[in-house]
Amino acid sequence: MKGMKVLLIIGVVILITSLIKNNDINNSSEIRVRILANSNSKEDQAEKYYLKNILVPILKKHPQKPSVKEIRDDLFKAIDDEQLKKKIKVEYKICAYRAQSYNEKFLPAGEYLTLLITIGNGKGQNWWTVLYPEFFGVSFEDEDHNIKYKSYFYEKFIKK
Repeated sequence: MKGMKVLLIIGVVILITSLIKNNDINNSSEIRVRILANSNSKEDQAEKYYLKNILVPILKKHPQKPSVKEIRDDLFKAIDDEQLKKKIKVEYKICAYRAQSYNEKFLPAGEYLTLLITIGNGKGQNWWTVLYPEFFGVSFEDEDHNIKYKSYFYEKFIKK
């Protein structure tokens, strides 16, 4: 009886591992996009969404990894100086993310190459999504962009 329980537990672990791996996005090639608002004030959050609404169509026309220059040039052509008066910094950087799921896809926590767009001081809530390999066109909000989560199960059995 005890042996049967052990076999059942091993079977469940193998099943869960294979399901997670099949729905996992390839971390090595994944690129995310993050916009950091200047602050959490209504005005600064409105600027973040204004920039997001300009950025999404720009990203859709760049199916591969766009250069910082391409994004910056396209953004500055589209931005109304009266709508967004703060300094904008565009760069690629490694950023930490918490785990998320969307449409049966699992986005594991970890550090990812990120097209980071910082408005002003970049101290406010952020908007982010996956750019490549599959642009989701959906957004995620994190109140604290410095959170780092770890999963013992993921680290021990899945990540290699």
